[in-house]
Amino acid sequence: GACWDNTTCSAPVYDPDVTAGDNPANTTTGFGDLTNPANAFRNWSAVFVAYCSADVHWGHNEAGDQFSGGVTHHGWDNAKIVEKFAREHFVNPSEVFVTGSSAGAYGAILHGIYLHEVFLASTFNVVGDAGSGVITQAFLTQNLEPSWHVQQHLPTYIGLNGSITQLTIADLYTFGANYYSTAGTHHFAPRGSRFGQYSTAYDGGGGSQTFFYNVMVNGIFDNGNWWHSSCDWNRQALQYASDAETGATNGNYQSYFGPGSRHTIWGSNRVYDEVHGPVQPFVDWLSDMRTSPTWASVACTDCSLLGTCSGGGNAGASCQHDSECPGADCNLVDAKPPFTCSGGSNNGGSCQHASACPGGTCNVEASFGVCSNTSAANINKLCSTDANCGGTVGGCVTEQPFQLDGVVTCPF
Repeated sequence: GACWDNTTCSAPVYDPDVTAGDNPANTTTGFGDLTNPANAFRNWSAVFVAYCSADVHWGHNEAGDQFSGGVTHHGWDNAKIVEKFAREHFVNPSEVFVTGSSAGAYGAILHGIYLHEVFLASTFNVVGDAGSGVITQAFLTQNLEPSWHVQQHLPTYIGLNGSITQLTIADLYTFGANYYSTAGTHHFAPRGSRFGQYSTAYDGGGGSQTFFYNVMVNGIFDNGNWWHSSCDWNRQALQYASDAETGATNGNYQSYFGPGSRHTIWGSNRVYDEVHGPVQPFVDWLSDMRTSPTWASVACTDCSLLGTCSGGGNAGASCQHDSECPGADCNLVDAKPPFTCSGGSNNGGSCQHASACPGGTCNVEASFGVCSNTSAANINKLCSTDANCGGTVGGCVTEQPFQLDGVVTCPF
């Protein structure tokens, strides 16, 4: 999580403490399963950067001024303390892999760049898990710098010299990838470092990427309806990844967009065997990143939500659609809006399928209007009529993205 003003810091929409529950040893699935022979990191040493600073590991704001709701931000400082520990305990490692999930994805890219200068001879790979950098311009100009004081931490030595208010996440990845693929001022041989990003196509649910983006767009009081921004978030996330891939002129940036709406993958067993989309397993994509000259971006074409077959011959198998579960249903586990039975014996009850509503129907989310990104006003905000969008004809676009059977449909 993160916060950037009185409202978001008071809610709060972040975890303010580091407790025993944050111990990475508690994660025994995904890449946290150190007994799985398919886990390429099972025999590695790992250094964990704890998080409670609400600034995606980027900030240093001691004052806790009016922009931060009294919260002081020390994410940058905390990460530097951990960096000191790492360089004192691991001297000249052969390979360094920097990653983080959610807020940690942003920490991974910014600090992963600087860590190149700590471990000068190491092979480097950097992956951000579920940190696509989709934010509003208002947040960038009015909140990020006043609240977190990030400008001072930008790695200008790689050529990233502009105001943070004019930069995107794609710039961090592009400049990092280009600088560390060739010889440079701070290093004298090509590093061949690789940079990548992972996300699901509709990363959603409480605390997800779409959740925070929707709070920025429609305000804290719409925080429970994260899907109001799912389509626009998806559009921008794909665009930023494309921008980074185009900008990284040596082919050392690639992205992975998997199906569904799960937030983060690192601790999920989906890393090993999820191929819906269709996509290659994430563990294989990471292996290609580390060793293959043909490492490439991956993106789902069927990005429908994921679930599990409730029974039948494929009981327990991963699925996207009921057709994959003969004699049973595909019970969705990915985040989605609530669907409700209308009529029948379960009237008002929750549902995923018509079978849950005897004598009635399973109704998907209510449609809503969103001002298009070409509107004269209130771009990407909720609307009722074109008048809410500055009078642009057709500006208020009706959306109803999440459908039965896991299908997600956007009006572009």
